[in-house]
Amino acid sequence: MARLLHSLLIAASIALAVSRYAHIHRAHLEEGHHVDGKHNVEFDHEAFLGKEEAKKLSDLTQEEAKEKLRDIVKKIDKDSDGFVTVEELSDWVNYVHDKFVWDDTKRRWAEYDGDGDGKLTWPEYLRRGYGSDPEEKLAERPNYKVGLKYDKRRWEVADANGDKVLVIEEYFTFVHPEETNETKHIYVEEIFETMDKDKDGFVSLEEYIEDLYPSDQREGNDEPDWVKAERESFTESRDVNKNGKLDKEELMEMLAPDNYNQGDAESRHLIFEADSDKDNKLSESEIIEKYDLFVGSQATEFGEALTWRDEL
Repeated sequence: MARLLHSLLIAASIALAVSRYAHIHRAHLEEGHHVDGKHNVEFDHEAFLGKEEAKKLSDLTQEEAKEKLRDIVKKIDKDSDGFVTVEELSDWVNYVHDKFVWDDTKRRWAEYDGDGDGKLTWPEYLRRGYGSDPEEKLAERPNYKVGLKYDKRRWEVADANGDKVLVIEEYFTFVHPEETNETKHIYVEEIFETMDKDKDGFVSLEEYIEDLYPSDQREGNDEPDWVKAERESFTESRDVNKNGKLDKEELMEMLAPDNYNQGDAESRHLIFEADSDKDNKLSESEIIEKYDLFVGSQATEFGEALTWRDEL
């Protein structure tokens, strides 16, 4: 199972990395919280609830889900004053995010630390990730070479003490380098190399748009407004030095700026959308009123069920 999962991830990991950051980029930069001209609520659902909680809510009726939302609001409202502040909501969003990445790390660790000794060596990782004969696999499937290249680079950074063994804390860095300022450059570099199709060391406007809106999606379609907005943003703000292309530093600032706090950005967005009396905090009634924003969208106009998109 681990080998099958890994082979699938190797083929898709770079595209997923790019699309994940493109999704964050399109949804949460100051230009707007919209995709294809519509408010991108899927990101809000994941950020507010976490993936597992979203799955649980998908089996509930609308009224049951609202009751669950009331329970969640009580957890967020730490001082129990009846209001959710920016700070409380930010803490909650960060908690949900941190729980997701650690749960993901522990799930993967259980697959690779087969002997349960709490340590993972590079040969163990290769055997479990690439099969008993990695060289044969690399010969059979050239795309494995890209995956192995990135894995090696991540491993060297994650192995902080240089003992050629990863414990779970180091493995966390290996699978989620984007989570720390010290290692996020590794993830951004992978994205940069994927976007830089002509390998000239820069990302052109054409390469940038191709990543966000692939050419195979364009045939017969008018260019969406958000793509037009991205073209303008590329020229006006992304391309800081105005040379018509992005270097790694500019991409880093766009995708993973040092001052970016996901919890703070998401909480301010949610409060902006739901704060009907404009007091910069949310009452339970305001959150329930904006039910769709926080926990899901109605499957039909009558609200018989909820639907969730599994984006991650």
